[in-house]
Amino acid sequence: MKSKNTLLATLIVLLIILFKNSLAEEFYFETPEIEVLNNGNLLKTDKGGKVITDTKTEITADIFEYNKSTSILKAKKMQKLLMI
Repeated sequence: MKSKNTLLATLIVLLIILFKNSLAEEFYFETPEIEVLNNGNLLKTDKGGKVITDTKTEITADIFEYNKSTSILKAKKMQKLLMI
């Protein structure tokens, strides 16, 4: 009985992790230059441009920093946010 509970708990945790990752938005960068750091886990640019999400939200700013590990996008000196 104990092994069934352990197996069930493991399965639930794996499903939660897979579900969480499937909800993450993807970002498409349109910038003149982008810096890739930390083995591709950190993307930075200070050349301006825009980021478009897979839900068609456009963010225009001077500085972008995206951490793939945490799925956090930081936009500084934001010029506009357009939701299509």
